[in-house]
Amino acid sequence: MFWDYVQRGTPREEVARWRPAIQELQDELFEQSEGLIPSGVEILMWSVGNATVFQDDEPAFIQRAQAFAKEHQIYFFPSILMLKPDRVECENKVLAITPEGEIAYTYHKARPSPAEHIPETEGKLLAVDTRYGRISTAICYDMFFSDLIRQAGKQQVDILLVPADEPMPELDPFDTQSAMFRGIENGCSVLRSTLEGLTMGVDYQGNVLSRMSFYTTTENRTTITHVPTRGVRTLYALAGDWFAYAAILFTIGMIVWAVCQRVGQKRG
Repeated sequence: MFWDYVQRGTPREEVARWRPAIQELQDELFEQSEGLIPSGVEILMWSVGNATVFQDDEPAFIQRAQAFAKEHQIYFFPSILMLKPDRVECENKVLAITPEGEIAYTYHKARPSPAEHIPETEGKLLAVDTRYGRISTAICYDMFFSDLIRQAGKQQVDILLVPADEPMPELDPFDTQSAMFRGIENGCSVLRSTLEGLTMGVDYQGNVLSRMSFYTTTENRTTITHVPTRGVRTLYALAGDWFAYAAILFTIGMIVWAVCQRVGQKRG
Protein backbone atom coordinates (compact mmCIF):
# COMPACT_ATOMS: atom_id res chain seq x y z
CA MET A 1 0.00 0.00 0.00
CA PHE A 2 1.24 3.45 -0.85
CA TRP A 3 0.42 4.80 2.58
CA ASP A 4 3.30 2.64 3.86
CA TYR A 5 5.66 4.58 1.60
CA VAL A 6 4.03 7.99 1.44
CA GLN A 7 4.43 9.01 5.03
CA ARG A 8 1.30 10.39 6.59
CA GLY A 9 2.00 14.06 7.07
CA THR A 10 3.92 14.35 3.79
CA PRO A 11 4.64 18.05 3.13
CA ARG A 12 2.49 19.48 0.36
CA GLU A 13 5.53 20.22 -1.81
CA GLU A 14 6.41 16.50 -1.71
CA VAL A 15 2.97 15.38 -2.85
CA ALA A 16 3.73 16.00 -6.53
CA ARG A 17 6.59 13.50 -6.37
CA TRP A 18 4.23 10.68 -5.38
CA ARG A 19 1.23 11.68 -7.48
CA PRO A 20 2.26 9.81 -10.69
CA ALA A 21 2.73 6.52 -8.82
CA ILE A 22 -0.62 6.87 -7.07
CA GLN A 23 -2.31 7.80 -10.34
CA GLU A 24 -0.83 4.71 -11.96
CA LEU A 25 -2.27 2.55 -9.19
CA GLN A 26 -5.70 4.13 -9.60
CA ASP A 27 -5.60 3.51 -13.35
CA GLU A 28 -4.74 -0.13 -12.72
CA LEU A 29 -7.64 -0.50 -10.29
CA PHE A 30 -10.16 0.88 -12.77
CA GLU A 31 -8.68 -1.20 -15.59
CA GLN A 32 -8.91 -4.43 -13.59
CA SER A 33 -12.41 -3.53 -12.44
CA GLU A 34 -13.53 -2.92 -16.00
CA GLY A 35 -12.21 -6.35 -16.91
CA LEU A 36 -14.70 -7.90 -14.47
CA ILE A 37 -17.76 -6.31 -16.07
CA PRO A 38 -18.19 -8.92 -18.86
CA SER A 39 -18.49 -11.63 -16.18
CA GLY A 40 -21.74 -10.05 -15.02
CA VAL A 41 -20.54 -8.31 -11.88
CA GLU A 42 -23.36 -6.21 -10.40
CA ILE A 43 -21.78 -5.12 -7.12
CA LEU A 44 -18.10 -4.16 -6.98
CA MET A 45 -15.98 -3.49 -3.90
CA TRP A 46 -12.33 -2.57 -3.41
CA SER A 47 -10.19 -3.54 -0.41
CA VAL A 48 -8.91 -1.03 2.12
CA GLY A 49 -5.84 0.81 0.90
CA ASN A 50 -6.31 -0.10 -2.77
CA ALA A 51 -7.23 3.46 -3.69
CA THR A 52 -4.93 5.97 -2.03
CA VAL A 53 -5.82 9.58 -2.80
CA PHE A 54 -4.37 12.91 -1.76
CA GLN A 55 -6.90 15.39 -0.41
CA ASP A 56 -6.50 17.81 -3.34
CA ASP A 57 -7.10 15.00 -5.85
CA GLU A 58 -10.11 13.44 -4.14
CA PRO A 59 -12.90 15.35 -5.96
CA ALA A 60 -11.60 14.25 -9.37
CA PHE A 61 -11.21 10.67 -8.17
CA ILE A 62 -14.77 10.56 -6.84
CA GLN A 63 -16.12 11.93 -10.12
CA ARG A 64 -14.24 9.20 -11.96
CA ALA A 65 -15.72 6.54 -9.66
CA GLN A 66 -19.22 7.92 -10.19
CA ALA A 67 -18.77 7.90 -13.96
CA PHE A 68 -17.48 4.32 -13.81
CA ALA A 69 -20.53 3.11 -11.89
CA LYS A 70 -22.91 4.90 -14.25
CA GLU A 71 -21.18 3.69 -17.40
CA HIS A 72 -21.27 0.05 -16.33
CA GLN A 73 -24.56 0.22 -14.41
CA ILE A 74 -23.20 -1.32 -11.23
CA TYR A 75 -23.33 -0.64 -7.52
CA PHE A 76 -19.78 0.48 -6.78
CA PHE A 77 -18.19 0.54 -3.32
CA PRO A 78 -14.64 1.92 -3.68
CA SER A 79 -12.66 2.04 -0.45
CA ILE A 80 -10.62 5.24 -0.22
CA LEU A 81 -7.64 6.12 1.94
CA MET A 82 -7.47 9.90 1.73
CA LEU A 83 -4.14 11.41 2.81
CA LYS A 84 -3.91 15.00 4.03
CA PRO A 85 -0.65 16.81 3.25
CA ASP A 86 1.13 18.29 6.28
CA ARG A 87 -1.09 16.30 8.66
CA VAL A 88 -0.79 12.91 10.31
CA GLU A 89 -4.52 12.15 10.14
CA CYS A 90 -6.06 10.42 7.16
CA GLU A 91 -9.58 9.34 6.24
CA ASN A 92 -10.45 5.67 5.81
CA LYS A 93 -13.83 5.49 4.12
CA VAL A 94 -15.96 3.77 1.50
CA LEU A 95 -18.41 5.28 -0.97
CA ALA A 96 -21.70 3.68 -1.97
CA ILE A 97 -22.33 4.66 -5.59
CA THR A 98 -25.51 3.68 -7.43
CA PRO A 99 -25.84 2.71 -11.12
CA GLU A 100 -27.09 6.25 -11.70
CA GLY A 101 -23.71 7.55 -10.59
CA GLU A 102 -25.13 9.04 -7.39
CA ILE A 103 -23.43 8.72 -4.01
CA ALA A 104 -25.93 7.00 -1.72
CA TYR A 105 -23.69 7.47 1.31
CA THR A 106 -20.11 7.85 2.49
CA TYR A 107 -19.15 5.62 5.40
CA HIS A 108 -16.14 6.51 7.56
CA LYS A 109 -14.42 3.80 9.56
CA ALA A 110 -15.94 3.94 13.02
CA ARG A 111 -13.36 2.07 15.10
CA PRO A 112 -9.73 2.77 14.17
CA SER A 113 -7.15 0.11 14.95
CA PRO A 114 -4.41 1.08 17.44
CA ALA A 115 -1.92 1.97 14.69
CA GLU A 116 -4.26 4.21 12.70
CA HIS A 117 -4.37 7.98 12.80
CA ILE A 118 -8.02 8.53 11.95
CA PRO A 119 -10.73 10.15 14.07
CA GLU A 120 -13.25 7.84 15.72
CA THR A 121 -16.78 8.51 14.46
CA GLU A 122 -20.15 8.19 16.15
CA GLY A 123 -20.36 4.66 14.78
CA LYS A 124 -23.50 4.68 12.66
CA LEU A 125 -23.83 2.07 9.92
CA LEU A 126 -25.39 3.34 6.70
CA ALA A 127 -27.32 1.32 4.13
CA VAL A 128 -28.74 1.60 0.62
CA ASP A 129 -31.73 -0.27 -0.79
CA THR A 130 -30.94 -1.93 -4.11
CA ARG A 131 -32.54 -4.48 -6.39
CA TYR A 132 -30.22 -6.97 -4.69
CA GLY A 133 -31.47 -6.23 -1.21
CA ARG A 134 -30.31 -3.77 1.42
CA ILE A 135 -26.54 -3.30 1.39
CA SER A 136 -24.38 -1.80 4.12
CA THR A 137 -20.66 -1.45 4.78
CA ALA A 138 -18.22 -1.68 7.65
CA ILE A 139 -14.45 -1.36 7.46
CA CYS A 140 -11.94 -3.93 8.68
CA TYR A 141 -11.48 -3.44 12.46
CA ASP A 142 -15.13 -2.37 12.83
CA MET A 143 -16.09 -6.05 12.66
CA PHE A 144 -14.60 -6.72 16.10
CA PHE A 145 -17.34 -4.61 17.69
CA SER A 146 -20.53 -6.64 17.82
CA ASP A 147 -22.56 -3.73 19.20
CA LEU A 148 -21.62 -1.64 16.15
CA ILE A 149 -22.35 -4.37 13.60
CA ARG A 150 -25.60 -5.26 15.35
CA GLN A 151 -26.99 -2.17 13.63
CA ALA A 152 -26.92 -4.22 10.42
CA GLY A 153 -29.37 -6.66 11.95
CA LYS A 154 -31.59 -3.89 13.31
CA GLN A 155 -31.66 -2.25 9.86
CA GLN A 156 -32.46 -5.62 8.24
CA VAL A 157 -29.37 -5.49 6.04
CA ASP A 158 -29.13 -8.34 3.52
CA ILE A 159 -25.51 -7.96 2.38
CA LEU A 160 -22.68 -6.50 4.45
CA LEU A 161 -19.60 -5.44 2.48
CA VAL A 162 -16.35 -5.20 4.43
CA PRO A 163 -13.26 -3.73 2.74
CA ALA A 164 -10.27 -4.67 4.87
CA ASP A 165 -6.51 -5.03 5.14
CA GLU A 166 -4.42 -7.46 7.16
CA PRO A 167 -0.72 -6.54 6.86
CA MET A 168 0.30 -8.91 9.68
CA PRO A 169 0.42 -12.51 8.39
CA GLU A 170 0.26 -13.87 11.94
CA LEU A 171 -3.31 -12.55 12.25
CA ASP A 172 -4.39 -14.14 8.98
CA PRO A 173 -6.88 -15.82 8.62
CA PHE A 174 -8.19 -15.23 12.16
CA ASP A 175 -9.47 -11.69 11.60
CA THR A 176 -11.46 -12.65 8.51
CA GLN A 177 -12.87 -15.82 10.02
CA SER A 178 -13.96 -14.09 13.22
CA ALA A 179 -15.63 -11.33 11.21
CA MET A 180 -17.90 -13.89 9.56
CA PHE A 181 -19.71 -14.48 12.87
CA ARG A 182 -21.19 -10.99 12.62
CA GLY A 183 -23.15 -12.16 9.59
CA ILE A 184 -24.59 -15.18 11.41
CA GLU A 185 -25.51 -13.01 14.39
CA ASN A 186 -27.34 -10.47 12.26
CA GLY A 187 -28.76 -12.63 9.47
CA CYS A 188 -26.85 -11.12 6.56
CA SER A 189 -24.34 -12.35 4.01
CA VAL A 190 -20.84 -10.96 4.52
CA LEU A 191 -18.20 -10.24 1.90
CA ARG A 192 -14.80 -9.28 3.31
CA SER A 193 -12.35 -8.15 0.64
CA THR A 194 -8.93 -8.14 2.27
CA LEU A 195 -5.74 -6.59 0.98
CA GLU A 196 -2.82 -8.62 2.37
CA GLY A 197 -5.03 -11.26 3.97
CA LEU A 198 -7.90 -13.70 3.50
CA THR A 199 -10.80 -12.58 1.33
CA MET A 200 -13.98 -14.51 2.10
CA GLY A 201 -17.68 -14.51 1.35
CA VAL A 202 -20.29 -16.30 3.48
CA ASP A 203 -24.08 -16.43 3.51
CA TYR A 204 -26.21 -15.61 6.56
CA GLN A 205 -25.83 -19.21 7.82
CA GLY A 206 -22.05 -19.06 7.70
CA ASN A 207 -21.66 -21.24 4.62
CA VAL A 208 -18.43 -20.30 2.83
CA LEU A 209 -19.18 -19.13 -0.70
CA SER A 210 -15.71 -17.96 -1.71
CA ARG A 211 -12.22 -17.53 -0.31
CA MET A 212 -8.89 -16.29 -1.62
CA SER A 213 -5.64 -15.79 0.27
CA PHE A 214 -3.43 -12.85 -0.64
CA TYR A 215 -0.38 -14.73 0.59
CA THR A 216 -0.89 -17.86 -1.54
CA THR A 217 -2.36 -16.21 -4.65
CA THR A 218 0.28 -14.64 -6.86
CA GLU A 219 -1.86 -13.56 -9.82
CA ASN A 220 -5.33 -12.15 -10.39
CA ARG A 221 -6.26 -11.36 -6.81
CA THR A 222 -9.90 -10.75 -7.63
CA THR A 223 -12.84 -12.74 -6.31
CA ILE A 224 -16.36 -13.12 -7.72
CA THR A 225 -18.97 -14.32 -5.23
CA HIS A 226 -22.65 -15.17 -5.63
CA VAL A 227 -24.53 -14.36 -2.42
CA PRO A 228 -28.20 -14.50 -1.39
CA THR A 229 -29.97 -11.20 -1.98
CA ARG A 230 -32.17 -11.62 1.08
CA GLY A 231 -31.08 -12.17 4.64
CA VAL A 232 -33.05 -13.33 7.67
CA ARG A 233 -34.09 -11.71 10.91
CA THR A 234 -32.32 -12.99 14.03
CA LEU A 235 -33.02 -12.96 17.74
CA TYR A 236 -29.56 -11.52 18.37
CA ALA A 237 -30.33 -8.47 16.24
CA LEU A 238 -33.41 -7.83 18.36
CA ALA A 239 -32.12 -8.67 21.82
CA GLY A 240 -28.35 -8.42 21.61
CA ASP A 241 -26.17 -10.18 24.18
CA TRP A 242 -29.00 -11.01 26.58
CA PHE A 243 -28.29 -14.75 26.41
CA ALA A 244 -24.64 -14.28 27.32
CA TYR A 245 -25.56 -12.04 30.24
CA ALA A 246 -28.29 -14.46 31.33
CA ALA A 247 -25.80 -17.33 31.23
CA ILE A 248 -23.39 -15.35 33.41
CA LEU A 249 -26.12 -14.54 35.94
CA PHE A 250 -27.27 -18.16 35.92
CA THR A 251 -23.72 -19.37 36.58
CA ILE A 252 -23.28 -16.90 39.43
CA GLY A 253 -26.64 -17.94 40.83
CA MET A 254 -25.70 -21.62 40.71
CA ILE A 255 -22.41 -20.90 42.49
CA VAL A 256 -24.19 -18.93 45.21
CA TRP A 257 -26.80 -21.68 45.56
CA ALA A 258 -24.12 -24.37 45.85
CA VAL A 259 -22.24 -22.38 48.50
CA CYS A 260 -25.43 -21.81 50.47
CA GLN A 261 -26.27 -25.51 50.27
CA ARG A 262 -22.85 -26.50 51.58
CA VAL A 263 -23.00 -23.95 54.40
CA GLY A 264 -26.45 -25.22 55.33
CA GLN A 265 -25.26 -28.82 55.42
CA LYS A 266 -22.34 -27.95 57.70
CA ARG A 267 -24.62 -26.12 60.12
CA GLY A 268 -27.03 -29.03 60.09
